[in-house]
Amino acid sequence: MNESENPLAFPLVEQWAGREEQFNAYGVSSGMTLRDYFAAKALTGALSMKYCSMSDAEGIARWSYKMADAMLEARSA
Repeated sequence: MNESENPLAFPLVEQWAGREEQFNAYGVSSGMTLRDYFAAKALTGALSMKYCSMSDAEGIARWSYKMADAMLEARSA
């Protein structure tokens, strides 16, 4: 997956464009990807469901990323 298919969820503001080194010198991250953001939202939804079991945390995490991938695919359609 390339950057155009999975952009940053909260990209650098315009005033920092072209000055990423200076931005990073302050110890600030450019943030999570849109895929990570979508997965976090899917995870929140999954955990709010009554039948969601924390005994399969790895499975829930995988499902969350599958949902994120589907959202990215739908976004590009």
